[in-house]
Amino acid sequence: RLVRQDFEAISPITTVGAEQLELTATITTESLLNELPQIIPGNTRTSNNAGGEDFATVDLRGLGPNRTLVLVNGERVPASSTTGTVDINTIPASLISRIEVVTGGASAVYGSDALAGVVNFVLKDDYEGGEVSMTYGSELETGNVAEFEINGLVGGNFANGRGNLTTYASYYNREGVLQSEYDYSRVSGAICYDGTTTGNWYFICDSAAEAQAVINGPGFGVTIAGGSGTPAWGWITNNPGNPFTNLSTLLPGQFGAANTDCNTATAGVAVNTGNLSFNDAGQLTPRFTAGACGVPDRAAGSSRYNFAPDNYLVIPGERIALSTIGHYDISDTLRLNVLFNYTNSQNEVQLAPTPATGLTVTLTPAMQTLISTNHPDLWTALQSRANKLAPFVMDRRTNEVGTRNGFSENNSFFFLTSLEGSLGENWDWALSASYGQSAFNTRGLNSVNATALRQGLAGCQDSAGVALAAALPGCVPLDIFGPGTLNRDPDGAGPLQAGAMTSFIRVNTFSNVKVEENRLSGYIRGDLFELPAGPIASVFGFEYRDSFAAQYNDNEQRTGNIYGFNAIQDTEGQVDVYELYTEISVPLISEQQFAHYLGLEAGFRRSNYSSVGNVDTYKIGGEWAPTEWLRFRYVFNEATRAPRVFELFQARDQGFPSYID
Repeated sequence: RLVRQDFEAISPITTVGAEQLELTATITTESLLNELPQIIPGNTRTSNNAGGEDFATVDLRGLGPNRTLVLVNGERVPASSTTGTVDINTIPASLISRIEVVTGGASAVYGSDALAGVVNFVLKDDYEGGEVSMTYGSELETGNVAEFEINGLVGGNFANGRGNLTTYASYYNREGVLQSEYDYSRVSGAICYDGTTTGNWYFICDSAAEAQAVINGPGFGVTIAGGSGTPAWGWITNNPGNPFTNLSTLLPGQFGAANTDCNTATAGVAVNTGNLSFNDAGQLTPRFTAGACGVPDRAAGSSRYNFAPDNYLVIPGERIALSTIGHYDISDTLRLNVLFNYTNSQNEVQLAPTPATGLTVTLTPAMQTLISTNHPDLWTALQSRANKLAPFVMDRRTNEVGTRNGFSENNSFFFLTSLEGSLGENWDWALSASYGQSAFNTRGLNSVNATALRQGLAGCQDSAGVALAAALPGCVPLDIFGPGTLNRDPDGAGPLQAGAMTSFIRVNTFSNVKVEENRLSGYIRGDLFELPAGPIASVFGFEYRDSFAAQYNDNEQRTGNIYGFNAIQDTEGQVDVYELYTEISVPLISEQQFAHYLGLEAGFRRSNYSSVGNVDTYKIGGEWAPTEWLRFRYVFNEATRAPRVFELFQARDQGFPSYID
């Protein structure tokens, strides 16, 4: 908040101006920000399965979006999720006048939320006239990834130029495109190693033939298998304590001369035991993952699954934004500012169907009848074991249920009013109040009910054939043995019960997040006194924030009953904080030989949280410019990030350790 120009502060400000914004024709805010070297790309239009938030984020220095503070016109923006992260698509790109990025020492001025730094979006606020603009873009060759935006801007002065009011409205739409649209993305290929080339390089193998060509040479071949080991036709684990035996004799058609490496040039081999899978005709086969079968090339016989075609390469999105910004000079030394912003932002993601791993199939009487009737070859293999009716374990992707689709909608409202005044030649002050609210709703389609899956794989009965007392409504035995089998008649007796199995295990989910923030802040700044090298600049300020966050989930998510996902509990809480801060800049030497400028800078902030008490942050730095064109800076900053509402009140959630690559 000290008044200064780019690159003359110890913590330099990177500014992206209006001209740069126009030249890039940016219509989504994150697309422009990710071009800056200080920013590690967060969630963008290509983030179909990135984890974390379901909206666009900004991540300074790779420390995490929740450690980057987002401001609009120098004021905080309410968070879009319980983690405190802001959906930057709530800030309309066409209304941005400039973007300021600070990465050093920001937490001493803005609080521990700014550990990584601050991104400040300065909006157009002095516009006169009216304009309507439209932007359309797509891939030139195919027309894919079409993006369209229309926005209108109208503004003008009033009260003989003492005030200005500008209103902005925009609509943005982006079509999604699946990975199946392009050769380079339609196969989740393997990583192959070719040792014959200079430098020994790795590359992506998209077909079994491509992998085999490397294997045939002196190169190493497939080093990391592609795709997923959980296919839509399933595979069965061979238990060393109760193995399959003599399969080449019992099932000679598929096990007598099996092509185990997806290489048609090699002779088939007899397979008597090992892991099992199915071919496209539903016949039991060995599991083919060796050699060129490491590429998920089903046409070549691989048992691995190519999940790429089901995933979005670019996710669809839609946004409606309304903003009004204005100011009025009450007197020559007093100005009133107002800002109103509403954004409705929607996105969709799509993933391959649920990969259900570690499924235990219990051979109750119902399952014995299902397997022996519908899959006699599998029944033969099961009977080759010493313990013929022992349970067995398999993995199966539930393609019949459908792709997993997630729809998210963020309704964000933000209102700010402030007064700015002058206290003479070198001092000014500001007082601001704001209220913001975000309602973020997500809806997920085609997940799998874990309880239903377990009950169905036991035939809805116990080992004695007695119906399960706690069976879910509509419980049916599940046929997961081969491709497309979940669409069959579950009891095999007719009449056909279309969709009975998929309806039993399919479950849709929802989650609602509400975040509210009230804020009051103010500061006074100016020159304390003059030194020979220049004035000592200072700022003294305060801030109060009251933050509320809540997340409400459906019962299946709360109980952890979604296969492949952790349990997520409802969370609700509130935190308030009172803060005092100061910042000072002291010029020591200027315009001297070998010291064009020498100065110090310091800042301190004390925050009193209702949750953890007092938290102090500070910075101290120095700057030496031996000449006008050469400058050295040093700054030391210490900050402790106080826990957010979600981190304080989260209870009994399940999770995994996170890592950043």
